[in-house]
Amino acid sequence: MQRMARMRTAIIGAGISGSTCAWHLARSGAQVVVFEAGRGPGGRTASRRVALEEQELRIDHGAPFFAATSPLFRRLCRGWEEAGAIAAWDPRAQDEEGSARSWAESNRADKRLFVGVPAMNSLCRHLLGEAGIEMRAQTPVLRAKRKDGLWELFGAEGMSLGLFDAVVASDLGALHGSGSRFSCQGLEWSDVDMQASKCQDSTPRLCCLCVVERNEARSAVDQWVQSAHSDGRRLAMAHAVQSSTKPQRAQTGALETWTLYSTAQYAVENLSGSDGGPCPPAVLAKAKDDLLSEFLALSGIDRGSVKWAGAHRWGRAFPNVPEHPDSLSRIGSSLEMNAADDDTIDTWITQTRSELQGLCVSGNSDATADGILVACGDWCAGSSVEGASLSGLGAATTVLERSRQAGLL
Repeated sequence: MQRMARMRTAIIGAGISGSTCAWHLARSGAQVVVFEAGRGPGGRTASRRVALEEQELRIDHGAPFFAATSPLFRRLCRGWEEAGAIAAWDPRAQDEEGSARSWAESNRADKRLFVGVPAMNSLCRHLLGEAGIEMRAQTPVLRAKRKDGLWELFGAEGMSLGLFDAVVASDLGALHGSGSRFSCQGLEWSDVDMQASKCQDSTPRLCCLCVVERNEARSAVDQWVQSAHSDGRRLAMAHAVQSSTKPQRAQTGALETWTLYSTAQYAVENLSGSDGGPCPPAVLAKAKDDLLSEFLALSGIDRGSVKWAGAHRWGRAFPNVPEHPDSLSRIGSSLEMNAADDDTIDTWITQTRSELQGLCVSGNSDATADGILVACGDWCAGSSVEGASLSGLGAATTVLERSRQAGLL
């Protein structure tokens, strides 16, 4: 690949989109600094640590798995699987009638599911391990302004975080200024604002994490439990996934770890008025009880087997866009028909560059005058891990193209 003479890029957010963007830029020779407000990478693929009975358990409480629908993303997953960052998973599913079958039997057999190993956020950690990437956790970006054709970012108490040739915003909260968290001086964010505005009505979710004691006397509980919707009742739980049965998870002995996901309707009805601030404890307590009650009734697990339970709110993490739009699933289709087995991932990315760049948005067109600014995320590419990742690739290719236009290569 062509190496860059000089190029320093800041990426805001260490979720799937930001991590994929950082990975490709670093492989292209850029110096990349990733700023993450949280304790570590992962975003919506985060895991929670729970200390119980002298064990430290990890429960995936974000995306439970992801699919690869496009030829390009399948090619990316092949490389990540070979690197040991992800593994295929075909969970056994229990439907509303109590019948069990594998996920592949219940859905399209050619649509594989993947999980990060040994945790869902392992893919982000793998991507951010690329040489040339500096990760700064617990470092929120609060302000940005232009300075001599570059971007200067600021953190807490006005502290300068450095000067950068390009900025990539992968955190949706940074784009429409949620809670005055992020602002840009001297640049019109019209394109980004227009795209991000459709996420103002993004759907929140509530989830309940629980640890239950395995009872060998009862029948095996499946790895995926789907709620019944046929009777017209308003349900709290959409589905539940057993984290402890995923590939390469740490042994939990006689304990099972589960994540219970709410329906969109239940979250909207119970989170009214709580967006933009801490979730009221009473809301979390009610969600924990409602989700847990439905799960126990569907799974047949006795309430006395529950050793620990907690609830979590995902705020604007679920933008109201299709999960896998047609434009996303077709990326790389023409290349797949003529691809050679030894074609590198760089060949795939180069030949799908124009399609990828349609999955992100740019805040400006004149890179030389304004500095390079790009935004990406699942909110503009498909509300899925695949959409987030390919949007991040689109942002990276846009930055590389703009850097050439600005003479930074």
